[in-house]
Amino acid sequence: MPPRASEAVLSDALSAAVAWERVELTPVVAEDLDFAAKKRTMAQLSPKGARTLSGRLYAKYRQLLEAKCFRAGVELILIDPAYTSTIGAVKYAARRGWSVHAAAAGVIARRGQKLTERLPRAGTAVSVPVRGGHHALELPARKIGDSRVAAWRSVHAAYRDVVRERWLAATECSYHWLRR
Repeated sequence: MPPRASEAVLSDALSAAVAWERVELTPVVAEDLDFAAKKRTMAQLSPKGARTLSGRLYAKYRQLLEAKCFRAGVELILIDPAYTSTIGAVKYAARRGWSVHAAAAGVIARRGQKLTERLPRAGTAVSVPVRGGHHALELPARKIGDSRVAAWRSVHAAYRDVVRERWLAATECSYHWLRR
């Protein structure tokens, strides 16, 4: 899709979303993403890799969203996206039958409402979606005095390890299948 066509599609989608929020009298909640660190690493990447990480489309999205919210008189709430996918996977995805992305969007919406996420009890196993199935994730023990962010960081590391383990297992199976 040419850049102008993709910008038109993006603009139309944002117009529809902002119009809906205006009718509902609710604010728009979005992630406040920062691509500064990724931009510094782009010099080491191939041109294709640099395009993949480029924040240009996000910058256009953010500019359009802010302008459309301002013109429509709709409040825009930008929130920190830290660990939203992990929280969504651990707390909502399996339990509600949502994808990790839909669950992360729910966490973003909850943060926009100033709600916080409690961690499940340490040492329990929760079912998390991984590669089209579900896998038990043993939650790490919490350290006394740890902040909620630090606790979610350790859960994120455990979840990332499970995802990596399942990916390697699936890759190994497909590799053996190709060798036959």
